[in-house]
Amino acid sequence: MKTTLFFVFLLISVSNTYCQSWEIEEQNINKIIQSGKTQLEVQELVKDWRTFRSEFGDYPNLPFNEKNEIEYTYIINNQLSKEIIFDRVLEWSSINFGSLDAVLHYKNLESGKIILKGRFEIVYSYDYEGFWGNKKQGAISQECKQTYIFTIKNNKLKIQVIDVEVEVVVGGFMGVNSYIPEEKFSFPLSKYYPITNSNKNDRVGNFGWKANLNLLTEISNRIATMTTDLNEYISNYQNDFSF
Repeated sequence: MKTTLFFVFLLISVSNTYCQSWEIEEQNINKIIQSGKTQLEVQELVKDWRTFRSEFGDYPNLPFNEKNEIEYTYIINNQLSKEIIFDRVLEWSSINFGSLDAVLHYKNLESGKIILKGRFEIVYSYDYEGFWGNKKQGAISQECKQTYIFTIKNNKLKIQVIDVEVEVVVGGFMGVNSYIPEEKFSFPLSKYYPITNSNKNDRVGNFGWKANLNLLTEISNRIATMTTDLNEYISNYQNDFSF
């Protein structure tokens, strides 16, 4: 009976929250509760979640498309011509991602389309226990890959960032008897949310709620920053030639 009461309470909390991403987590907790948790396990889970949410603050902005996939979309308005915007996007891409031959997959000035594969490094924190059981904080660096679709129409530029993936490197060190070769795997963002599917506590190689939410936050902030940077680069077109 008490388990049912906890379940009902969480359902009410979902209906009163305004952030869709928090809703995803709390709906997932309700599913976990229904999966056969004991009364004690339910009490601990609800307590841990309330504490975590109050301490962490805002959930990262994760925009979902009609397929329930994460897709970042931005619209930039300016007074420059289609041709100038097109060229500035390519220039900015070359500056940020290196050789266009390696990242550019499609471009068509007439249709106003550019499609390329980008990547950037993210650094995010995780908690762990030290030798004496003391709480410590570490940092991990990973590559993040994404697809950019640029669409230019009149004086507007639409930026869509899709297929965001996190690259995980395993191996690359000496084992007990032999060398373990390095391997790279790419995982979509859907692997990292709902974060409540993972362990509550962070562990090296098996991160929990805080680390995964830090990862999602860092990626969202980085994409937003890059979009702002692109807008500034396009807008500074006149300044580049004022000499």
